[in-house]
Amino acid sequence: MNSLHGRRALVVGAVVALCVGLGGAATAEPVAAGPGAGGGQQVVPGQRMSPPPARKAQPNAATTYRQYTAYYGPLTVQPGEAYNAWVYCPAGMVVTGGGETNSSAGQMVLKDTYPVSGNGGWQVTVINVAPVNETVTVYAVCMSGLNDYGPIIGKTLMAPGQHAVVSAFCPPNTQVLGGGGFTDTLTDSAFRSGTLSAGQWNAFTQNNDSVPHTLAAEVMCGSDVTNYQIVQGDPVDVPGNQEGVATVYCPAGTWVLGGGGQGGDMNTTDSFPLYPSQGWQVDFYNYDTDDDMYNPTVVCGN
Repeated sequence: MNSLHGRRALVVGAVVALCVGLGGAATAEPVAAGPGAGGGQQVVPGQRMSPPPARKAQPNAATTYRQYTAYYGPLTVQPGEAYNAWVYCPAGMVVTGGGETNSSAGQMVLKDTYPVSGNGGWQVTVINVAPVNETVTVYAVCMSGLNDYGPIIGKTLMAPGQHAVVSAFCPPNTQVLGGGGFTDTLTDSAFRSGTLSAGQWNAFTQNNDSVPHTLAAEVMCGSDVTNYQIVQGDPVDVPGNQEGVATVYCPAGTWVLGGGGQGGDMNTTDSFPLYPSQGWQVDFYNYDTDDDMYNPTVVCGN
């Protein structure tokens, strides 16, 4: 867990993660890859959050799969509860992107989305502001055979009551694979969006507190991805005080590596890979009274 997170948590059980993957050739059919591993824990505001435990022994898919999408859940989040959920890549693979989907776009707030320590999986933190139980499922997109792989973190200080943007940049001659973002506060920020452009990942967050807070963007970098493309989806117009959904797909024969999106005065509530269609979906909520636009993005390759 990154040191920005000054919280403590209580581990509250586990379910079996199901994993799906694609073979190493562009013409391979989708193949079920067996059970994975993941977990979840309640997050207590003002206390230090325990990092996800070390990844346990799993099937080694790296010799079979080039790309592998794992998900864990659904996990139940009680009313008013903050919850951290994670899922691991199979042994021998590293994470390139990830996210989550939940059961209520307007009542589940996405706080953080970023890789686990060691980059062998993905984790998210959400808060259920609904008066009933909701659920969350966490996703990780995993790859094998990458060179020059590693995450880069960029940080900035958010002024009280303001939104902030921070970027993290990949080294020259490497490719942006995906990314996420996180802050040093659990209750006083909302993850607006995360998106990418050539060489960088950008995180946007609103600081709802009366004191400054730190925002971090984390970009996953690597090289030797063939047929590499960043695909921008069509913008989606969302009326005020309504939710919207935006999807974007990889070109035929390529696979999703990561994705995200951004849009005006809207908060991202769900952001996750699509399988087997190989794309990215973003759900969001427009809390303003005016219409606004949202743009999804997906990273593709082989």
